[in-house]
Parts: sequence; C-alpha cells; structure tokens
Amino acid sequence: MIDLRSDTVTKPSAGMRAAIANAEVGDDVLDGDPTVRKLEQRVAELLGTEAALFFPTGTMANECGIWVLGRAGTELFVHEDAHIVDREKAAAAALAGMQPRLIRGAPRTTVETFKAAVRAPSRYLPRATLLCLENTHNSGGGLVTPADELHAIASAGRALGLKVLLDGARLWNAAAATGTPLKAFASCADATMVSFSKGLGAPVGAAAHPVSVGKVLGRGLFVVDGALYDALGGRAIKVMDMADAAHLLGAHNWQNAALAFGAVKSFISDARQITAAIAS
Repeated sequence: MIDLRSDTVTKPSAGMRAAIANAEVGDDVLDGDPTVRKLEQRVAELLGTEAALFFPTGTMANECGIWVLGRAGTELFVHEDAHIVDREKAAAAALAGMQPRLIRGAPRTTVETFKAAVRAPSRYLPRATLLCLENTHNSGGGLVTPADELHAIASAGRALGLKVLLDGARLWNAAAATGTPLKAFASCADATMVSFSKGLGAPVGAAAHPVSVGKVLGRGLFVVDGALYDALGGRAIKVMDMADAAHLLGAHNWQNAALAFGAVKSFISDARQITAAIAS
C-alpha cells in the first residue's frame, strides 16, 4: 500500500541510516559539532546566504524568525491558512508578542490579497513589522508561488517597511517543480526556513514521531540572535548531531526530489485516467 496522507510519512533511506550510524559526533555546547556545522554550511550554500542555523523543528525555526525579525506589540501579515497560523499553537503571540493580520483569499498569498489586507495607519491600530510567506503553500494543496511573484509580494511588503520571513518547509518541492534554484526563492526574504523531514525523509527527535527540521537563515547579527533564541529553546545535543548526518545527506541529494515530483505527476495522471474509465 502507498501511503499518500502526507509527505511526512517518508522514511530514511539506507544511505541515511548508514550516515547516522557513522556520524562524527561532537558537543554543540562546547566546541560545536562537525556534522551540524557541515549541514549548516551546505544549506547556506544552497540558499545563497552567509550562514545557517540548525533547529530541531521547523516550528522553532519559524518562531525564531518571527522573534528576531518582528517586534513585540505589532502585527505580522500572514495567509489565513498558513502553517504559522493553523499549526503552531499561537506561538507568535506567546513567544514574540505579535498578533497575526490575516491575508484572506484562497488558495495562497498574492500581491493583490496582501495589499487588500493592509489598513490605513491609525493611532488606534497596531503597526505591522513583518510579512510571512509560505512556499509551497501546504494548506493550499501544495501550490507553488513562482520566484518572480514571491519577490513581487516581498517588495510590496518592504515598501511598507516590513521584514520578510519565508516558511520554506517544502521549498525543495517548489524548486523541483519549477526548475528554479533554491536561492532564487530564498533571496526574497530576510530569513528562510527549510525542512528535511518531508519529502527528503530525514528523521529527528527523541519522541515517537518525526518532527520537521529547519534552518533559519540570515546574516551577521541575525544569526547571533538566532543562536541565542536557539539556546533559550534548548537543543538536543547528541541526538541532533547524529540525525544531522541524515539531513546532510538529504541536503546533498535533494535533487532527487525532482525525480519524485515527476513520478507523482505520472501517478496522478494515471489515477485520473482510471477514475474516468470507472466513471464511464
């Protein structure tokens, strides 16, 4: 049976399991872990940034981005069906002191829907400091926002003085589907998160279920602030180090996602033909 409920049911390959078993392990608190550092360097290269910072979960990475880029007592623009709104337990409010200003209109954010959410300044209204985008848009059926459109939305936000955070948990899929380099998407944002536990199949965590593993990317002070937030949140040291070997392998081999994307398109086409034949 093929389980199509979610791309989170992917499992580590034999190569990933071998990488975990043979991982070079260090101490992230003392001298730093060499496997973690290699992963951070590789992701930074893929996304075209100076540095990257490991987080055990994509939610932690997203919330770090909100905490660093936004300001307490202000609003963040975000699509009404975004992961940050629906699946992060109001963490933006609880941790960063920010409230969402919802961008309405299915199935994903556009320049028009973003501008429609902007209100005229008023002494009674909170100001906004952050625009959060998501690509691909999970609750929108995995829709891709093309890189040029993503940059146009980000530019509209920056014209209002907003910082931009890109939730790129499935950015690998967007790149595979469009043939666009990852850095072309990531360059629209002040910070970008990518996840390894979806289609790439990397595991992490000491619990019974896999959690998404992300990077919040940035430059200079942002990465320092991110590291501070990460320390406050706490990171699993040895487990994280060994799991990162799998993530590193996934980061090197992420181009395989293009093959998987092609297989999925073929499967959908075949399934539609079978359904049509049955219906007739």
